[in-house]
Amino acid sequence: MLNWLSNCNGGKAFPQGGKSPNDLAKDNILGALGDSEINGAIGEFELVWGPYTQNSEKQILVERYWVTDNLLFLVRQKDIENGALTYVVATAGTNVVSSFGWFYEDMGVSNTRYWPTEYEGSQIAEGSMEGLDILINLPSSEEGMTKALAEDIQQQKNDEFTSIHIYVAGHSLGGALSPLFAIHLEETKSDWAGSYAGNTIVFARPTAGPGPGNSNYTSGVNSSSIDYLPMWNKYDMVPHGWKNSMLESVSGLFKVFNIDGGIIVDGMIKWAKALSPNSSLYDQIQCQNPFSGSHFNFSQEIKIKLWGVSFEGTFESVLEQVSEFIMKGGVLTDSIRKNLETIAHSINSSHALNKDDVCSFLKFMVEAGYQHTSPYLDYFFDNDSNFIDALKKYVHFDNNYAVRVLDTDNFTEVIKDVASGLSQGK
Repeated sequence: MLNWLSNCNGGKAFPQGGKSPNDLAKDNILGALGDSEINGAIGEFELVWGPYTQNSEKQILVERYWVTDNLLFLVRQKDIENGALTYVVATAGTNVVSSFGWFYEDMGVSNTRYWPTEYEGSQIAEGSMEGLDILINLPSSEEGMTKALAEDIQQQKNDEFTSIHIYVAGHSLGGALSPLFAIHLEETKSDWAGSYAGNTIVFARPTAGPGPGNSNYTSGVNSSSIDYLPMWNKYDMVPHGWKNSMLESVSGLFKVFNIDGGIIVDGMIKWAKALSPNSSLYDQIQCQNPFSGSHFNFSQEIKIKLWGVSFEGTFESVLEQVSEFIMKGGVLTDSIRKNLETIAHSINSSHALNKDDVCSFLKFMVEAGYQHTSPYLDYFFDNDSNFIDALKKYVHFDNNYAVRVLDTDNFTEVIKDVASGLSQGK
């Protein structure tokens, strides 16, 4: 749950001059930590440090806003169990309105950096390393999380605990960054754990994370003392990045639900594979027991506004309406239609893009957006509607998310980048 709580600033733009993104996030996190429904499900935790955020400036018309790119916080479990003082570090996933998150961290896989210490030969995606650098240095290089952690351990020091357990968790982008942050903690634990370093265990608990490194990285993690346990939904396409053999299986991911993304999804997979410097660079630490998410309910009713135009009906019918609207072109969607056509032509240059192609693509993406989010809550909290409703007070998400994303600048830019890359043979 705590990794979900780290997404409390997601999908929002905060007016400059108003309450800071840090303070707004803190309000939600403290609210959740004090919520009796949430405490009943996960136990009681105390905020030790943060939350701290990395934010980018965004202009909407004449107003200037902040959007959160990264967020990190540290909590301590109030009860000491089995002689262990327990901490949780939570880091946010991709914010749908953060261009930095989408384009620099998520998709920054064309170049790599070598891990700077003993993981010999480990190459990590440049975007992931940049994200890690941000987390380590929040809010500044002098006031990072490990300093606060060391101070808190000394303050808690007593005979009740003999060991320290620290869990690092994150979803999606956080699922890529949390293992890297866990490695950082493991390598520096003599600095922050002090006399407890020999009795400190670092746990990495990423969910839905893409693989950020090569086989030297995955073998290094597997042979380290980090207790690493990834978890994902077998129908979630995000953990299939960026290993080529896993990317190739994405097009058939939803055939069990009778959903085929068609020629546009095939083109996007071709582009995703070409982002890697070479076809065998990236690897993924496998989830041993992936769960199976339920199928998205396309028969539910929705009323939504995209590009200033209202659409309503069942999800199925709305996607057909949106597809028809895109195919008509015009000022609002002409660039999207042209870029989707370029993507389709990367697979078949003589193919005439049609409404069914667009609708198949949109239906695939809605299913993908759903599989990446809601089934995780259902799985981890056994469909506990009271808990999930309580969490929604502090983290906004709904089933319209996968459709709303179509009306963001980032979605338009992704389609544009894919089309541009494919047209240049990248």
